[in-house]
This record gives sequence, structure tokens and C-alpha cells, in this order.
Amino acid sequence: MPTMSRSRISAALVVVFATFVIFGLPDGIFGTLWPTQRADMGLAIGDLSWVITALTVGGFTGSVLSGHITRRLGTSAGIRLALGASFVGLVGFGLAPNLPSLIVISVFAGGGAGLLDPIVNAWVSLRHSAKVMGFLHAFFGLGAALGPPFATTAVGNGMTWRGVFVIVGIAELVLLALVWAKRHDFDTEELHEKHHELPAVSPSSGGLLQLTLVWFFLIVGLEVSIGAWAFSLLFEERGVSEATAALWVAGFWGTFTAGRVVLGLVGDRLPQEPALWVSLVITTIGAALMWANPNDLPAGISLPVLGAGVSLLFPVMVLVTPRWLGPQRAAVATGYQFGAASIGSVSFSILIGQLAEIGSLEVLGPVLFFGAVATIATLAMTRTASARQVRVAAGIPTRED
Repeated sequence: MPTMSRSRISAALVVVFATFVIFGLPDGIFGTLWPTQRADMGLAIGDLSWVITALTVGGFTGSVLSGHITRRLGTSAGIRLALGASFVGLVGFGLAPNLPSLIVISVFAGGGAGLLDPIVNAWVSLRHSAKVMGFLHAFFGLGAALGPPFATTAVGNGMTWRGVFVIVGIAELVLLALVWAKRHDFDTEELHEKHHELPAVSPSSGGLLQLTLVWFFLIVGLEVSIGAWAFSLLFEERGVSEATAALWVAGFWGTFTAGRVVLGLVGDRLPQEPALWVSLVITTIGAALMWANPNDLPAGISLPVLGAGVSLLFPVMVLVTPRWLGPQRAAVATGYQFGAASIGSVSFSILIGQLAEIGSLEVLGPVLFFGAVATIATLAMTRTASARQVRVAAGIPTRED
């Protein structure tokens, strides 16, 4: 059991939860401000895919390096490095004069996010419970849900889209100071202590690590695609008013957050694998609704359904990583998984952006639907591989033996 006192744990978690609220804001803001930003900078609709590519290059690099950085420098130093890069990226994002500079500075913003996410997730999965993980991701969802109304309200009251990004960047700097003040709360224990009873498992056994990489590639591709393109689909393609479109996008992040609050409340009693299956069914239904766009339903009704569906896919898989891949390798494996997630986000975004240039943004629905179906197939294969690994670890012969 952890040796830190309840107050010290509480202090560290408060800082982490606040960090994830601010960490979630750009996800909700980015897609909401893109039409205004694009018009102001004279960019094409497909240019968003290149910005997301730059964010992904930074995110992938930060994710892959995250486990190695924490092993060498410690958790708090890794978090501070991530927040510093995010500060530079977001403030620079707000000041960038053209597309090339926007792409360059996006690497810093992506690098900060890519570094922060796996470090904090690994710390929570190895040190705390499923309930804490649920609340961690709920606070991220809260930040993302606040993003669209915050952005539209700020712009409606005379602030430029540039000012919105600068404000969020400054908030990252404040968080960096808080993490520095509580740095000893993050670095006083071995991260894998909570899982000391689990056997060391080779993460490459049975291709299980590779399957989890595909999983993160798909689910984050789905999540980022919804956040980045749904507002533009409703506002620019389907003629929904700006305020209503922002409300529907906020609805996506609202149910997304609610799902993670549920995980926070009942996570220690929640059957994890059945939760993944149910979530994927809901996600597929939401994607089908977006694709069909039934006339007797509001245009954005699919978004709250999708938010509820995807809400548990990411945190639950992070929770099972130490059990499936081995606690000693969990931090590094989590970094690789988040790297795969970065590739998924840019791959889906480029695909949707280029197809939208050829046709229209109505392509978002079918891309989400077939992505959800592929994720169901990946979960089935992952479950089979994990069951085989358990049998091997227990010395039970398998069919291949």
C-alpha cells in the first residue's frame, strides 16, 4: 500500500485534477474556434488536418519518451516539462501569423500534451484506484465540455480567438508552479508498488501490446475526430446555428464527462471488460445516427450518444494495462500506447479532412461508424490474446502448445 499520508495524496490529486481540467479545455476549444480562425487566417477547411498532423508529431514524440523521462527524472519533472511545452505551444498558437508558423508551434503544443497524458495516467493507474482514474478523466471531460461555451462566450464578448488560446496557455504556467510546489508528492514512491503482487509479464507476449496499440489508435482517432469536426459539420454543412452547434458539441463533452464521473463513483465495482463492450455498442449506435442524420431528430442528437459511448474506452484500457502488460513495464508501455493514440488522431483527421475536400463533411458519420466496428474487432482479438497470456503465465497448456 502507498506510504503517503491521506493529506499528501489529496494535495497531489487536487493538482492533477486541476491540471486535467485545463488539459481538456483545448480539446473543446479547438474545433469550436476553427471556423473563425480559418476565416481570419484565410485557410482552407482541409488545413486543419495539417495542424493536427503537427500536433500529432509532437504528441507522438512526447508520448514515446514519457516513460523514459519519468524513469530518469521523476514524475514531477516530467509533468513540469509537459506543462512548460504546453504553455509555449498554446501561447504561440494564439500569436501565430500564418499556417507555417501555426504548424511549427503546434509541435510544441502537441509535445506538451503527449508528454503529460501518459505520465499522469501511468501515475494514477499504478498508484491509485479505478475510481481515481474515473475522476481524473471526468475532470478532463469537464474541461473539454467547458471549452465550447467558454470559447463562444469569450469571442461573443469581444475577445479574439487568439486571446482565448493565450489565456489557456497562461493557466498552464500557473499549474506548472503548483506542480513544483508539490513535487515531492509525486516522487516519493516506486510507481509499481500498488501492483507488487502481479507477475512480470513480457509486453510483447502473444502480440498483446501490439493489439492495445491498435486499440488506442482507433479509439483516440474516433474521439479526436468528433471533437475536431462535429462543430464544422453542424454549423457549416448542415446549417445549424453557431450557438446550437456549440451546445450540441458541449453535449458530447457533457455525456463524455458524465460517463467518467460514473467510472469515478463505481469504478472499483465496475466489470471492466463488459463496460468496454457496452461502450462500443453505444458508440456504434451514435456513429450510425450521425451517418443517417434522421429528419425527425435534431441534427446533433448523435453527439451526446457518442460522448456516452467513447467516455470509458480510454480510461478503462489504461486501468487494465498494468494487469495485462506487467506493472514494471506499465509506464513505458503506456507511453507507447499514447504514441499510437497520437498516430490515430492524425490519421483519422487527415482522412476526414481530405475526404471533406473531395466531397463534404458528411463523411464524418461513415468514418466514425466503420472505426467503431474495427474497434469491436480489435477488442475481441485483444481479449483472446489476454486470456492466452493468463493461461501461459499460469502454466496451463494452450492449443498452440
